Amino acid sequence: MEISELSDLTPTEFKLERISIVTGEYYDELDEDELDELINSFDWLDAPIKGDECSIRFNTMKWGVFIDINKFIANKIPIQSFDKIVTVVLGYDDFIGRCIEIREEPCTKYYSLLEGVLKYRDKLIENYDDLFDDGSSSIEDDEPEEEKSKQEVVQSRWAWESLTYQLAEGDITKIQSIMELPHLMVFNWLTMVKDLKLNQQ
Repeated sequence: MEISELSDLTPTEFKLERISIVTGEYYDELDEDELDELINSFDWLDAPIKGDECSIRFNTMKWGVFIDINKFIANKIPIQSFDKIVTVVLGYDDFIGRCIEIREEPCTKYYSLLEGVLKYRDKLIENYDDLFDDGSSSIEDDEPEEEKSKQEVVQSRWAWESLTYQLAEGDITKIQSIMELPHLMVFNWLTMVKDLKLNQQ
């Protein structure tokens, strides 16, 4: 997570910063030969991470869990929300405490889970792409570009809540029970409603 936040560095500075993050040591006073030897000894940092096998069945996720995952993915690049995504998927009660614990554990323990979540999510959105109209087509063409942009941002921000609102028919007392539904059931239901034009509002 710390490495993913590095920016505005030369290639050598980037390599040294990564090594410093991994080892907890700083290497400011090395000569050129020592520097090359150090960087070469950590060339494994360039290899793709091999995570432990992930046995989670993502298709059993509840609708509320799926929404939470998407919120964390939208707020930051996925690796920077690594701990939060894993905690939500695995369903720990002590959210903050578990996030702290995950950050102290080897990344290989959960890396495959994160990859699996992202691949599953992308495939799901691809399969149900007709549900994810951002509403831009409903914005009047004569609206100023700035106003269009603001509306699109708002619509994107509340996309998942908007789908839940449709299911609850605007009744906030139904939200919690909808959040407990299997997410595939929700997607299939919304697709049926749209295809059969059952909601003409």
